Amino acid sequence: IVGLLCARVDVERAVLAPRVHYELDGIQAEPGVDESALRELERRGYAVTRWSERNVFFGGVHAVARDPRSGELHGAGDPRRGGAVAVA
Repeated sequence: IVGLLCARVDVERAVLAPRVHYELDGIQAEPGVDESALRELERRGYAVTRWSERNVFFGGVHAVARDPRSGELHGAGDPRRGGAVAVA
């Protein structure tokens, strides 16, 4: 949602983007999260765990977005959950 609405990326890029999870002063991060940001969080006292690959721990989402100009639909399936897209 943040990627689609704030960063204005397409739906596939938003679904595939690396994720972070914050809980009890700890940060869990998938590969691809900005390393300098993770180091800054550690400097501020947060425990940061870096995952070696995408994982369903971070949830899974399948999404469809409609282009507001053309009305064309675009979809994305999350590989963390074995997602796929079919266009009919």
